[in-house]
Amino acid sequence: MAANGLSNMHNDAWMSDAYAWAGPQSDEAAVKYIDVPGMSGQCPTHTFFSTSPEAGAPPQSYMLALCVKREAVYLILFSASLRELARHELPPRPSSQGSWVPDFEKISRDTSGVYLYLDRPGPETDLPRAVVAAADHTIRVVQVKRAQNASAGAEQGSWSLEEERRLDVNALLDDPRIARIPDSVDYPTNPVTAALPDAAGNLWFVTRYGALGVFYAEGEQAALDVETPQVSLHQIGRSATTQFEEVQNGFAVGVGDKDIAHPSIYLVSDRALYRFYFDKEKGEIAQDWRKEYDNEKRRKPGMIHAGSGTTPTLFGEGDASWVTIADNAPGQVHVLVHERATGQLVCEVPVFALGESAAENSLIALGRSIVVENNYGWGTFRDFPAGKPGLWRIDVESEGKDCAREQCCRVAWKNDQIATSAVSKLALGGPRPLIYSYTYEELSAGAVDWYLTAVFFDSGTTAFRIRVGGGDFFRDGVSIPQVLGIPRGPGAAFNNNFSAISIAPDASTYVGVFEGLVRIAPSTPVDVRSPLPTYAKRSEGAGEEAR
Repeated sequence: MAANGLSNMHNDAWMSDAYAWAGPQSDEAAVKYIDVPGMSGQCPTHTFFSTSPEAGAPPQSYMLALCVKREAVYLILFSASLRELARHELPPRPSSQGSWVPDFEKISRDTSGVYLYLDRPGPETDLPRAVVAAADHTIRVVQVKRAQNASAGAEQGSWSLEEERRLDVNALLDDPRIARIPDSVDYPTNPVTAALPDAAGNLWFVTRYGALGVFYAEGEQAALDVETPQVSLHQIGRSATTQFEEVQNGFAVGVGDKDIAHPSIYLVSDRALYRFYFDKEKGEIAQDWRKEYDNEKRRKPGMIHAGSGTTPTLFGEGDASWVTIADNAPGQVHVLVHERATGQLVCEVPVFALGESAAENSLIALGRSIVVENNYGWGTFRDFPAGKPGLWRIDVESEGKDCAREQCCRVAWKNDQIATSAVSKLALGGPRPLIYSYTYEELSAGAVDWYLTAVFFDSGTTAFRIRVGGGDFFRDGVSIPQVLGIPRGPGAAFNNNFSAISIAPDASTYVGVFEGLVRIAPSTPVDVRSPLPTYAKRSEGAGEEAR
């Protein structure tokens, strides 16, 4: 997998949502918005890479983004300045099919087709390949290519995205170990939710209804480096009373876990947090531990499904190693911290106002600290923003052996002015680490402005904010899109609708918005305090390299 900070929506194998480099350091920034051609959707996922520099020239940086449209998903290659260089069409998501009039509620509950990771370069190139969990039960490997005679300045037309291979998960779902999905569920298909490699080169994947699999190869080879990898399967949640559990989030890879000899992953379903590992000698996936969490089994406003909305995040300090999620408890969600080795609950901390509390996005975690954002009240991209505020930091005070559960963690600070649906990020470079979020301010009835807002990690106070754009949410007059309920005003154009914030190594910050992308670039150079990243073999050091 590519180096930390560059490889996936949540930055690294630990899903830390933290960068070793800096983002913008003041409100002096240049904002650029592009309307992605042919888009009626958004670009929620962004990854970065750099090319080897020519003699005497600086390296060129690029972004690979997943952009979701009703009729298809696109993998798009952009220059650092958001110039489109190439695109590759991928299958549409199941929620967007079957009706001429889009079902926005159904679309908002579908996470298929939005996860990818950037892999190390292939054997004959210094360019990376993208591994996409496609919405049609496949995992697709797409190689970035550039014409041999392309000069450093001749970008347009010299790039391409070419599919190298396709792993068919659909054929595996007929295995008797995998649950049959009844037609009565919202989505009778079982698409791949996410895929990630571990440090041994095995490729893990999970589907919406809990089919967990590992592609692997004999010997020391990585799964993607052999023509026909082997596969091991496991059904999450199958018991005497249930056939499956639902998985609508990504998962974390336990690179650096010292208590277990086998590659492990951490995954959350709509019922429990798990650690699984792969025993290659036996060719089997095994469940190491399972910890149920409090779940009122109701989809709160701002949530995708009736369960935890958070991809598990790994963090720790010294010999202490933890995994954190938020639950879906009635009234007020809790941040949960578990020991990675045993699954023992270290602490549970209630967050945000009673009756206005939900956590749909992955938690930021680093050292002994966790940052959680409130996502309660957010609707679909067509709805005027009504999210409830809350950005809190939780610190682990003890390892859980000598403290009562409510005393093992404490709330370090609260910022109850921040209201966001973005996947917020922490940037460690610069004089003081900053958390970057994407917020809104209601100007008047039917009008809204959008901001990139920076918050000091140490104190929780707002450092500055940069206006990105805004205005009336709905365009004046009646149009066909408005009849269908799709807003077309400038206030709607800058709605990020749960997309990730992504920070490139040069401190430029990108946000996926309705029908486009935004780049916020510092007006003056930023000391990012990090060398240009290089690719790591597979995922060795992922989750540790940036720490």
